[in-house]
Amino acid sequence: MDNCQVGVYLAYANAHQTSLVDYRLYLPESWIVDTKRRTKCGVPKERKFQTKAQLGLEMIRSFSATGLPFGWVSMDCHYGEQPWLLKALSDEGIRYMADVPCDTRIFAERPETEVPKRKGNRGRYPTRERRVDGEPLPVEGRHFAQRLSDSC
Repeated sequence: MDNCQVGVYLAYANAHQTSLVDYRLYLPESWIVDTKRRTKCGVPKERKFQTKAQLGLEMIRSFSATGLPFGWVSMDCHYGEQPWLLKALSDEGIRYMADVPCDTRIFAERPETEVPKRKGNRGRYPTRERRVDGEPLPVEGRHFAQRLSDSC
């Protein structure tokens, strides 16, 4: 795929229309570290590597700062597979709908979590929250969806 361009797009939609409001060119890390290619293509030296999800979050934040109202952000599976992105949106109070692969493990209700205590005197101190023992386990999205369709 030597002659391919990949873009990340942000559109604003309502019941009547959709408009493109922002876009960014995604450059693979191999391009960012290739000085010769960057020079040939005119890629500015200050351009740093960003994943597609990082570009998307940057655009969402930029649009949100305009003050224009929106109800939620929707995204395809690639972005739905980025837990850090979903957490960032949630932490900023931005509602989202994200497509995820059918084998993604989800919770029907948010379980209680905590940062576990360090076990023993070796190793790092835990810093990430984990599900508290005894809280419900996650299920694959396809099984959760099946339960929903069975109950309808």
